[in-house]
Amino acid sequence: MRFLKKYGWIAPAITLFLCLFSQTAQASEIDLKIPLLDVEYNFWGHAVTGSQILLYGLIVCALGMLFGFYEFCKIKKMPAHKSMLNMASLIYETCKTYMKQQAVLLGILEAFIAVCIFYYFFFLNQTPLPMVMNILLWSVLGILGSFSVAWFGMRINTYANARTAFASLKGKAFPVMSLPLRSGMSIGVLLICVELVMMIIILLFIFAAEILGELGCYFITYPYWDSMLHTTTGFLCAATGFALIDILNRNSRIKFQLSPVYVALAAFCFSMTVGVMWEFFEFGMDRLFHMDMQKDTVIQSVTSVMLDPTNSNIPVTIDGIHSVAVNGQDLGFDGYLDIGLYDTMEDLFVNFVGAVVFSTIGYFYIKHRGRGKLARAFIPTITEEEPEQTPE
Repeated sequence: MRFLKKYGWIAPAITLFLCLFSQTAQASEIDLKIPLLDVEYNFWGHAVTGSQILLYGLIVCALGMLFGFYEFCKIKKMPAHKSMLNMASLIYETCKTYMKQQAVLLGILEAFIAVCIFYYFFFLNQTPLPMVMNILLWSVLGILGSFSVAWFGMRINTYANARTAFASLKGKAFPVMSLPLRSGMSIGVLLICVELVMMIIILLFIFAAEILGELGCYFITYPYWDSMLHTTTGFLCAATGFALIDILNRNSRIKFQLSPVYVALAAFCFSMTVGVMWEFFEFGMDRLFHMDMQKDTVIQSVTSVMLDPTNSNIPVTIDGIHSVAVNGQDLGFDGYLDIGLYDTMEDLFVNFVGAVVFSTIGYFYIKHRGRGKLARAFIPTITEEEPEQTPE
């Protein structure tokens, strides 16, 4: 035991050294060959694309998560003795303390993992920085997803334990067996579905933006690809901001109530702020790492006060530009090369459109509470926990 305490750090140190500096440690998930999503496959006599299969997978995952929450609600409503509920509550509080400690440990572990990920992908594998940041982001989201499911499992298990103990008093074997089984199934299905949803989102959206957009040259081949992604992002960010504000607005512990107009406006501002921060990120990548994330535009007209020969701050326009030379060399474009301004403004505009669309939908959702099916799919609802009916 003393030997382990004194020299136990050597094995992890050697492992870390081999992982960071070994030339053979060059294979990872990023080297996996992802099939093209627009390729058609024969599925029971019907032609479907890879994207359609992933969308069907999202539906299956949604059904799996609904199954998990359905079992949670069903188990929670089952009867239990008061003393058993008190014991379950005590166990739950103890587990909460443990989970909070684990959250701190996971945060430290994730920081260490993030350093390793960044070193490997950016320095050893020469992966572009935006893709490395995406990998780091989704590693954090993956840990948060698993941690959330663990918390869910802790909660449903404490419910199931109290109900199982109460069911055993009846002397019937099936309820005693089925309750833990249903609890375990709900945890397992929810865990798988949460992780699969993240993977499918990565393939459908992140893959579309980074792999198809940057590496597959979709931003150049399809001029509206970038606009479509920014519009969708604006819509989803507005939905996220709206849901967060609406939950706080309906929380009984919050001392103020916001009008539907204010909630919609705050959601719109949240979405636009995310869009502006992303443009800041693109500009920083272009300036610091020469990534050209802000795509250039060829224009035939330029207006600037710098063209005024009298220096009177009068805008001067040059029309009909069909060639530009830099250091005596013609660039070969049929016009002037704008450096990212048009792309940035177009991205912000389509982000604005997406934010306005969902903010408008959300406004009418609050105005006529709960009637909007589209908004209800993005906005979670608060359920007040009622005292449980327990037999004495």
